[in-house]
Amino acid sequence: MNRDEYEIQEAHRHFIKVRDLDKLPLAERQEARADFHHAMREDPGLIEERVGWVIAGHYGYGAYREARKILEHKRMNRKAALVHLVAAVEWNCPSRFARQAWRDLGTSYQERLDEYMDRAIRDAEETIEEEEAYEREHNEQVQA
Repeated sequence: MNRDEYEIQEAHRHFIKVRDLDKLPLAERQEARADFHHAMREDPGLIEERVGWVIAGHYGYGAYREARKILEHKRMNRKAALVHLVAAVEWNCPSRFARQAWRDLGTSYQERLDEYMDRAIRDAEETIEEEEAYEREHNEQVQA
């Protein structure tokens, strides 16, 4: 299997995993929403940490690639997209239920989570820049 086939396979696996979250029994989806809501409300630093984990590839290459694509699109609501991604991969919480959990937070908790997500995005962008600089340097050394 070459790299392109691997990337396609991993993207497909991630897509199937996220899609199948909507097929879980209602009780499991509600429990996932409650757990995710609790994490957003009581420990937004945990959400920030999990964004870092996604960027580091700890949830698989498919989730990693999705997070990188989110970060590349500066005009989209990257905070929401990353929160939904983390909800799916860490808490098995479907996107619709993650939105409900977000709406139930309250303004002060939403603003607090926004601050954590701003930091998570900033850290992720710095990590990506460092990786790209390392790759450029490595490629220059190989070519020399």
